[in-house]
Amino acid sequence: MQNFLLAIQFIGALLSAIKEMISTLDAAVPDGTPGQAKLDVFKAWVDAAIAAEQKYAPAAQTIWTMLVPLVTAIVAARKAQAGKVG
Repeated sequence: MQNFLLAIQFIGALLSAIKEMISTLDAAVPDGTPGQAKLDVFKAWVDAAIAAEQKYAPAAQTIWTMLVPLVTAIVAARKAQAGKVG
């Protein structure tokens, strides 16, 4: 339960930064780049953020597990807004 609470705290504290990172990656990485490649860069950023704030380290796996569907939803919403769905 503690890891879950730490994960929620981490995601809540960095939600704006998470959305900005997704926007930055979307703009910087060429269309047609596999989503997994973008996700790998995003994961490296998350890992660095966790390393910088060690109190979240015990929840690292929980954070990542919770972030994947969140990132997927944010990317899908951005594509839908941009008319890129398909």
